[in-house]
Amino acid sequence: MKRLAIPALVAAVALAAALRAGESPEGRPEDGAAASPAPAEAAWYAVVVITDHTGASRTEIVGLAKVVPNPPELQPLRAELLRAHEDAARTWREKRDAFTAEPGNQFKRFPDPFPPKPVVRIEGRPCKTRAEAEAVLEKRQAADLARNDPGKASRRKILQGRLLDHFFWGISASTEWMLETREKNGCRWDVRCGYLSGGAGLGEDPWWLKYGAAEGSLRDAKRHGAVVWFTYYLLAASAPAQATPVNMKVPGTMRDYFTLFKRLMLLCAKHLDVPVVVQIEPDEWGHMLLTAGMDPEKVDVKVGSTGMRELEGLPDDLFGYAAAFERLRNTYSPGNVLLACNPSGWDSGGSMSGTRFGQIMKRVCPDYDLAVFETGDRDKGMHGKAPPYGDAVDICGNFTNHVRWIRDFHAVTGLPVVVWQVAMGNTVFAACNNTPGHHCDNLAQTLLEGYPKNPTIANYVRAGCVGWLFQGGQGDSTCAWDGRKDGVTNPDPIPGNAGQKSVYPDDDGGYIRLRVGEYYKNPYPIAGVKKGTP
Repeated sequence: MKRLAIPALVAAVALAAALRAGESPEGRPEDGAAASPAPAEAAWYAVVVITDHTGASRTEIVGLAKVVPNPPELQPLRAELLRAHEDAARTWREKRDAFTAEPGNQFKRFPDPFPPKPVVRIEGRPCKTRAEAEAVLEKRQAADLARNDPGKASRRKILQGRLLDHFFWGISASTEWMLETREKNGCRWDVRCGYLSGGAGLGEDPWWLKYGAAEGSLRDAKRHGAVVWFTYYLLAASAPAQATPVNMKVPGTMRDYFTLFKRLMLLCAKHLDVPVVVQIEPDEWGHMLLTAGMDPEKVDVKVGSTGMRELEGLPDDLFGYAAAFERLRNTYSPGNVLLACNPSGWDSGGSMSGTRFGQIMKRVCPDYDLAVFETGDRDKGMHGKAPPYGDAVDICGNFTNHVRWIRDFHAVTGLPVVVWQVAMGNTVFAACNNTPGHHCDNLAQTLLEGYPKNPTIANYVRAGCVGWLFQGGQGDSTCAWDGRKDGVTNPDPIPGNAGQKSVYPDDDGGYIRLRVGEYYKNPYPIAGVKKGTP
C-alpha cells in the first residue's frame, strides 16, 4: 500500500487506505511511537487504537504472547507517548506563564487547553488469528471513515438508489430529446453524460466554464431528473505539449488542472440536490502507468509539489493523483459527487488484463465509487466494414473477453463497472448506411434485441457491470437523435442491414429510443444478483 502523508480530517479516504495496511498516514509510526507489527508467531492478535496528546489517532494490529492486563507489548508505545505528552505539557506551561506575565492578561484565563493524556487501548477482545484481527480492524476503519467523511452516507445512498438498483442506460443528448423519448417511448434515462474537455495551463478557462456549460448541465438535471455524468478529460490537451507524459510533470499546469477540478466541485456544491458522477481521465491512467512500467509509485505526476494548498503533503505519483480528486471532492462537495476511475484494456490479455489493472486500482483508488471501461471509440462501420459484425468488440476482441475482463477487474476491486462511450449505430434501420453520422454497429443490439430472453445483460450484471452509456467517441459517430439535422432518412439499405424504415428523425433510425423504451418496461435488477462467472 502506498503511504500518503495527509491530514485525516481533510482526506479521510486516503487515511483509511493507509490504516488498512496497519500504518500511520505517513506510512511510518508517528514520531516518538514505535510500531508493533504482529509477528507471525504471535499467539494472539490485538487491534490497538493509539491516540496521542494532540488527539490524532491511528490503529495497528499488535502481536501478543498472551492475553493479560496491560500486555508488555504495549508498554513501549505508552512510554513513548507519555514522553511526548510531557514535552507538550512543558511547552503548555511555558506558554501559560508567558501569557499570565503580560500585564494586560492578569485577570484573563489562558485560552489553550491542557494537552490530554495519550491513550493506548485494545479494540474489543484479542483475536486468535490475524484474519480475525484484520476483520475487526476493517470495521474500525469503516467507522472512522464515516466520522471523517460526512458525505459518505449521502454518496452511498446515491450509488445504491440511483445506479445499483437495476442495469441502467445513460446517454449524451439534449434535455428536450430525453424528455421526448421518455414521454413518447418510455425511456427512463438514469444518466445524462457529457464531456468536460479542453486543457489546463492554456491561459484561459475551458469552454465548459467559460460558457457555463457545466453549470447548465447541473441546472438541466432538475428537468430531466437523471444523474449528471461528467467526463473530466483535460490532461492530454493541456500545456505545454498536448501530451500527458509531458504535461503531468509541469507543476504550473497541474496546479491549474486541479484548480479547474476544484471549481467544478464548487459548481456541484451549488446544486447539492443533483447527483453527479465525475469520470476521471479516460485513457490517461493507462498512459501515465505506461510511462512507469505499470508501477503507480514510479509515475511522475505533480500533485503535492504544485503548491496548491489543498494538496499539501500528497506524493507526486499516481497515489497522490487519485487522492487529490478525493480530497477536493471531500472538501468542497462531499455529499453529491461520486468519483469513477478509468482503467484501460489495450493489452487486455497481458499487462492491462482485468486482474492486473484491478490490482493497481485497488491500491490506488480504494475508495472510489465506480470504475469505467469501454468497448471502443467509434461505430464499427467507421472502420470501413459492412455488417454483420458478429460478436466483435474493439477493446477486447469479442463479447466473451469483454465480460471476462470486467468480471476479473470487479473480482479484485469490488468496484461496480460502467461501460462508457457505447456506439449508437445499428444494422436494423436503413438510416444506418455507413455514411457520416449514420454508421452501423451492433453493440446496442447485442444487449437489447430480444430482451429479456436475451441473456447478455444478465451476463454483464453477474460480472459486475451495472450500466452502459451511449456516447459517440468521434465527430462522425452515429447519434440516437437528429445530430445531422437531416430529418427522417430512409436510403436504400446497405448489404447486411435489415432495411427497416424510420419514422423518427434520429440518425440511428430510432432504434435506441424504441429498444431502451421497451427495456424500461422490465429493467434487469442488480440488487441480490450473485456476481461470478457469467
